[in-house]
Amino acid sequence: MTVPSSAGSSRAEDGIRASLAEVRREIACQVCRGDIKRCRLAICPYLERVRTWFEERRDLRTTNLFGASPPSAFVGSWGYPKVLVGPLVPPVRDEDTSILDASESWLSYVRGKAPRRVAEARAPDSILSTVQEAAMASKPIDTEMWFTKKPSLVSPFSVRAPPSGPSADIAKVDLTSNPSVPRRVDDLVSDTDLRAGAAVTDLYDHGISQSQITRVFSVGLLGTKDRRRLVPTEWSITAVDDILAKGLVHEVRSFPWISEFE
Repeated sequence: MTVPSSAGSSRAEDGIRASLAEVRREIACQVCRGDIKRCRLAICPYLERVRTWFEERRDLRTTNLFGASPPSAFVGSWGYPKVLVGPLVPPVRDEDTSILDASESWLSYVRGKAPRRVAEARAPDSILSTVQEAAMASKPIDTEMWFTKKPSLVSPFSVRAPPSGPSADIAKVDLTSNPSVPRRVDDLVSDTDLRAGAAVTDLYDHGISQSQITRVFSVGLLGTKDRRRLVPTEWSITAVDDILAKGLVHEVRSFPWISEFE
C-alpha cells in the first residue's frame, strides 16, 4: 500500500492546515520532526496503520450508507468562505451512538461533503437543510447518504482538528427518523432577532450541552437573520468556549471569598 512520494506530498498539503510554528510545537514525529516541508505522509507510520484499518473496513467503502448519526455534523475551514459541510455517520444502526459524538471517535465516521458558501445557511438547499435539521437533534437519528463515489481516506491527521475518517461527496442525504429537538433549541433557532452570543448563553443556562450548542452554532442556526452563516467546526468550538467563559467568569467573580479551609 505504498503511495508514491508525489501523492504523499499532495496529501500532506491537503491534510495539514497549520503554520510551521504550530507543527513544531504540537507534533513529535520521528519522520518529519515537525518540519512540514519534510513531511511525507506515504511513509508516515501512523497514517499507514490507519490505511490498513480502512482497507479492512468494507462497510465504509460503499456509495450508499445507512447509520445512526450521533448526531454530528462537520463544517470544514479550508477554502473559506466556501467550505465543505456534511453529516458524520457511522456504519451502524439500532444502537446508542450518542457517545460517538466525542471527537476522538470521528475516525470511525464516514463524512459526507458538500461545498457551500457560508452565507447559504440563511437559505439552505435540501442537503444543507437536512444537515441543519440533524444538528438540532439531541438523540441519535437514522441517516442515509448517497455518494457520488466510494469514500476515500486522505489524511486523517491535523494539528488543529481531531482525526477524521473517510469522506466522499454527497449526492443526496435523508433523515429516516424524526429528530428529537429540545424545545429551547427550536425556539432560539426560530428567533432571528436574538444575537448569537445571547442565544449561546441562553441555551447553556437551559441545560443544553455544550457539544449540541456548538453543532447548532456551526451550521448557522443561531443569531440574527442577516448574520447567520456556516462556521467551521474548529472555529465554532473556540467561539462557544469563549462566549460561555466570558459569562461564567463574571459569575465566578461574584462568589464569596474563601477565607479559611479545614
